[in-house]
Amino acid sequence: MASQSFSDLIAQAEAEGTSFDTHPEGEFNGVILNVRSDQTQNGKHRVGVQWRTDAGTLWDNIIFSPENPKAVSMFLLNLKNYGIEKDFLARIDTDETGFATIADAISKTKEGQPATVTVKHRKNRQNPENPWVDIKKVTFIGGEAPPVAAESAPVAAPAEDAASVDRPW
Repeated sequence: MASQSFSDLIAQAEAEGTSFDTHPEGEFNGVILNVRSDQTQNGKHRVGVQWRTDAGTLWDNIIFSPENPKAVSMFLLNLKNYGIEKDFLARIDTDETGFATIADAISKTKEGQPATVTVKHRKNRQNPENPWVDIKKVTFIGGEAPPVAAESAPVAAPAEDAASVDRPW
């Protein structure tokens, strides 16, 4: 692979609208650019939603931690921002195919649809000068995200019960 200078790469990224600053807090107009499913370095399943807002681009990484009931509740609440409801999830498994199904459903129903996105900062204990950036609320233009039809998900084995709680922040 040919070598390229970082100066050239930075100029190219800036020309495409990339900022190297932390996305500010607040309410912004935005649109989903990309949705993917993958795994974190710790092997946890993740659904990643890339946004372009008035203030730049950011990712909403929704991580599934089945060993922690509060984290499962947060996962379910975060998916609800994108119209993914319990009846849809009850029809799929918690494997790679299931998470790909979730990402595909969000992509097909929400990608490119204008929305208002509420962004908040959260303290990063390892690097206090660089806070974690979280998407707290998504309102698709024309109202809340309509639920993804449960019928569009493949039928899976019965899912285990997962409690839902309010977000702690």
